Amino acid sequence: MNKRIKKKKAKQARQQELEQLEQELAKLSPEQLEAIADTISQAVQEICTVIGYFAENIAEALRRWEERLDKEDSNQD
Repeated sequence: MNKRIKKKKAKQARQQELEQLEQELAKLSPEQLEAIADTISQAVQEICTVIGYFAENIAEALRRWEERLDKEDSNQD
């Protein structure tokens, strides 16, 4: 099977999954949809918090590394 056919079949499968998801979502009540939206929102907030901590840790590690390199440079003088 060539690449073009595989790509077309994958696209069709994704489209079918989307249609199935739309049908399932249509069955949900507004309260259920709101609960799902709240859960997704909370997950995104937690992911953003983790990314923030990760960025802070990277910044701190880079600061320490810079200080260590500066010390090594001053010791070589």
